Amino acid sequence: MEEGKESDVVQNAPEEGGKEEEGALARMAMTLPQEARAFVVEDEEGKVRANRFYLQCREARKRIDDFYDPKITKAQGVKRMAEEARAALVREKEHVVSPIKDAEAIIGKALQVYVDAQEEIARIRREEAEKEEKKRREEEALAAAVKAEEIGLPEMAERILEEPAQTPVYVPEAKYRAPKVEGMAFVEVWDFEVTSLTELARRALEGTIPIEAIQPNLTLIGQQVRSLKKSFNWPGIRVFMEKKPRGTSTRGGSR
Repeated sequence: MEEGKESDVVQNAPEEGGKEEEGALARMAMTLPQEARAFVVEDEEGKVRANRFYLQCREARKRIDDFYDPKITKAQGVKRMAEEARAALVREKEHVVSPIKDAEAIIGKALQVYVDAQEEIARIRREEAEKEEKKRREEEALAAAVKAEEIGLPEMAERILEEPAQTPVYVPEAKYRAPKVEGMAFVEVWDFEVTSLTELARRALEGTIPIEAIQPNLTLIGQQVRSLKKSFNWPGIRVFMEKKPRGTSTRGGSR
């Protein structure tokens, strides 16, 4: 690119608003990375040229800001009004429905206590029924084995006695089930709390649980690094710095 010559794409960017300008701005932006790759900064002259192109990029960004920002502000105003109206309705609905939720929670707790008790009773009855069924099978098998011995079939008698132990006892579950509550289902929801972070970390380091269980708090670490900078010295963390270009104010209003 010739020194002192502004990028043709930036120079020819349209001035009027509308769809035509929107498309032209997009095309202008798309070509700038390719132009940037053509620069080689090896001396002061190259630096000056690259710096001039950078300022042209900032000017292009200003034109895009001028085109889109008013539209964004207008859309945000409409969105904010709609969001405020929606939020007010949500609050009003929540206020009206809140007592019903309280009532549901109270009665739900009472129903849960009852259903839990009934499930325990059903479990005990099911176990008793299984024991009775197992006992009945064993008694029938013993009687059959005795008859087999009496007619001279000791091997058959032995197999008969082994059969009840090998055959699982089946009791119809529907016969021993807690009553259902209409319009309500009790769902098991599992949650957790960390009782010992030290033990959790030790197990993760040993490999007995996934290392992902003790992922670092990246937000906290980032805050500390940005605050302490090169003074940050936590074990297991390497701090490094990168310089990135950031636009500054220039004459003519470029941002």
